[in-house]
Amino acid sequence: MKIAYLLISTSVFLFSALGSFAQYKYDYVWPLGYDRNYLDPNGELEGPVENPSLNFNTDNGVFQIDSLYSIFDGTHGSLCDRQGRLQYISNGCDIRDGEGQILKNGRFINNTNSIYWRHCSDPETGSYPWSNISTMLPDPTDDEHAAFFCQTYTYAGNYLHINQLSYNEIRGDSVIQKNVPVVQDTLFPGWIASVKTADTLGWWIIQHAEEMNNIYAVKYIPYLDSFEVVTQRIGFLPALSNALDCDAVFSPDGKQYYTMDPLNHLQIYDFDRSTGRLSNHRNIRFDIDTLFESGMAISGSGQYLYLNDYNEIYQVDLWADDLAASIQQVGEHDGTVDPRLGFQNFRQQELGPDCRIYISANGSSDHIHV
Repeated sequence: MKIAYLLISTSVFLFSALGSFAQYKYDYVWPLGYDRNYLDPNGELEGPVENPSLNFNTDNGVFQIDSLYSIFDGTHGSLCDRQGRLQYISNGCDIRDGEGQILKNGRFINNTNSIYWRHCSDPETGSYPWSNISTMLPDPTDDEHAAFFCQTYTYAGNYLHINQLSYNEIRGDSVIQKNVPVVQDTLFPGWIASVKTADTLGWWIIQHAEEMNNIYAVKYIPYLDSFEVVTQRIGFLPALSNALDCDAVFSPDGKQYYTMDPLNHLQIYDFDRSTGRLSNHRNIRFDIDTLFESGMAISGSGQYLYLNDYNEIYQVDLWADDLAASIQQVGEHDGTVDPRLGFQNFRQQELGPDCRIYISANGSSDHIHV
């Protein structure tokens, strides 16, 4: 019996508005989860873990099975080369190549405290269990150079929290820097979004502090291995310290930044890709009896924003004069219950390279919504 844990990629790539960079296929393979069993009933499994994936390189359906030797049970980063071949993956415990082999110096990612050993001590069965806390980004000037950013958990007494955004540098078959602190603060889990800089040579990564409403825009220039951090206080504090109850995305052109949480509903900011500064904050509250939790994505055209809770999907027309009035329900869960895994409700969303939006099912699942 195969049980696949489908987790939508947390990496955010905005290629549609980035000129010649859009031709590259950095996000064309999404490893999604893992098979609980080490061997299938026919003994056909090539490695100790079998991974469902979405592969957008093919014309005959995107779903496939890979053996990447890695369990994705929450934290997830993946990156293809320019031609769409899977190049690097991480589950927050280690960094591997596209065949699932651990890179040189690729173990002990997030190894800053005892939490690592609780979840990552065994490279065959371990994984960092938190969703929406990482992103893997390419170097536009060098196909053999990439970065994996991840929020690192620690304990403060009995309280589990994130104390930093960590940087891990990949070159060729090796990790040459790891666990380098870029932002050190009590960070809000789950809101991690990235967008290209205005010159398309680097990235902005947005992080929110859990307290004091600090928002950090980290400018990362891969070919210089340099960082600049812009700090602001703008907008409203997130409502819940839970990575699965909130979401954050950029518009396809990178000019707007959106966050969603159950208390504040939708927050919209203008974003300057040259300076990293947010401005023109708007708070849109909807007259609908729902928690607005779990997932959010924007259509490839940039016109429609999709929000979901566990059972409904809503559409907001971002080109409308009155965004709050434009919201309408466009999807409802049909009540499907898997006899082994339970309800297959809506969870996290991600816009695919084929301009369709993919929504993971709730918890352990062998289904995905499109």
